[in-house]
Amino acid sequence: MPTLTIDQVRPGQVLQEDVINLHGRRLAAANTVITEMHLRTFKTWGVHTVCVHPSASPQEPSPPLPEAFLDQARQATKRFFARNDTRHPLVRQLAHLYYGRILKRGSLPPQPPSVDEPSPTAPPPLHLLLGQRIEIASLPDIFARIVEALGKPNASANYLAELIQNDLGLTARLLKLANSPAFAGPRRVESLPRAIALLGTDQLCRLAFGISLVSLFAHIPATLIDMAQFWRHSVACGILARLMAIQAKLPDSEASFLYGMLHDVGRLIMLTHYPDASRAPLHLEIRRPHGLLEAERHFWNYDHTQVATTVLQAWKLPDHLILPVALHHTPGQAPDVPAATIVHLADALAHVSLHGRSGIQALPPLDVASIERLPLAEGIAHTVIPQLDAHIDEVLHLFFGHA
Repeated sequence: MPTLTIDQVRPGQVLQEDVINLHGRRLAAANTVITEMHLRTFKTWGVHTVCVHPSASPQEPSPPLPEAFLDQARQATKRFFARNDTRHPLVRQLAHLYYGRILKRGSLPPQPPSVDEPSPTAPPPLHLLLGQRIEIASLPDIFARIVEALGKPNASANYLAELIQNDLGLTARLLKLANSPAFAGPRRVESLPRAIALLGTDQLCRLAFGISLVSLFAHIPATLIDMAQFWRHSVACGILARLMAIQAKLPDSEASFLYGMLHDVGRLIMLTHYPDASRAPLHLEIRRPHGLLEAERHFWNYDHTQVATTVLQAWKLPDHLILPVALHHTPGQAPDVPAATIVHLADALAHVSLHGRSGIQALPPLDVASIERLPLAEGIAHTVIPQLDAHIDEVLHLFFGHA
């Protein structure tokens, strides 16, 4: 039975299956004749693919792509998956998906910005990393107070409303998020207390943290990394992590958006506070893509996940927010923290989707054993990536004011 994206569906086609949104609500029954109103409803509720009867599937032939481009796409895919065993069914599926995304886009993944030859500057040892450069006292007051609230599970709604409402820009963006199908659906929210009632204090506090965090890393030089692409990748990871956590029925699945968005925050901390020391790993990864994580360890004697752990602990964030970030490259070390595996897979799928870049030139080795323990349907990538495509520009606009 053909599965079509909402943009491919036309009025008059007939549903092959019920349409169910992520909250379990049936929006339309099988054998319903689709109307324009149905399409608007599906989009409002964040439904991005439906099954229709084969006889009603549109056939739109595409012009053939040049053989030279197909070969370039194959070579790009081979390079990107060079550190993984493509004989494994999951890796092979992702490689095929990556190749297909290149063909659909009609262009190869962009090259990273060239990084100047690094200076011999080395960062301080990890245990001395925290100092005047990375202190919570030097951060914006609203950010520091949100960090404090995150360390207080189930902070009261009144406390959170009082904390946020004096920052008009933050309040406006949180209300837009509360009204977004990507987070809350079509229920109209016009006040901060209503947003807290709808999303919950914990979720709204996490979203406020994510919005506030962005401002801390606004001055990283473009000569080091393309920040628009970096944030696009991070937000893509957050969206995918949340979607898969909901599918896997993880407790507090809504927190997975923040886990995904934060997963590379250690790299941002180093780029902001120690830009000269950050050049060497990036330069080596461009010249010889054997792993940015490994390059960091070679030059720094630690990596960005350890940096994130050190700083987030110093900010007194709770462990349940730190562990998925700290272990997203090594989820097998904590089989009792499935959120770390969710972020591990979301990171890979974000790269495969071609939404943004984080600085890597080859996909890090996937922990397929940990991934296979997740209660996710086979072919989950084909379910969540179309939903990512539909929502990412909206979420980027809500966080940054642009897509």
